[in-house]
Amino acid sequence: MDLPHSPLLSPGGNDASLVIDQVPLKLSAQLILQQGLAAMARAAKTYALVYDEQGLLGVFTYVNAAQASVNGANFQREILGAWLTSLETLETCPELTEEPGGQISPNPDYDYWPVVNSSQHWIGFLTPTGEY
Repeated sequence: MDLPHSPLLSPGGNDASLVIDQVPLKLSAQLILQQGLAAMARAAKTYALVYDEQGLLGVFTYVNAAQASVNGANFQREILGAWLTSLETLETCPELTEEPGGQISPNPDYDYWPVVNSSQHWIGFLTPTGEY
């Protein structure tokens, strides 16, 4: 399974470079928050793709962790699946376009390619049908 070439993407007028993260962290939705955050720290990632048996559910970031903390979540009992940003809540972002010379060839094995900025913060997903 090859990932698509990681082209530079243009975030609609912003001069920050965006790239496809070729090695995203993938975690189970059943992991407790404390375990998920520890895995993110070990992998030096600011986000994790969260899966269940059926596939990708969404993304968990430090923003989600902050929201859980503010809402009094028990980080030793509550699971990532309860605090992630689900795919259903994401909206298309038509202003994100591929830079000239970039090449993204759709790969049927991957529906979501995580896009990160130069600081490796998750920005969204690039999909064969659009950007989210």
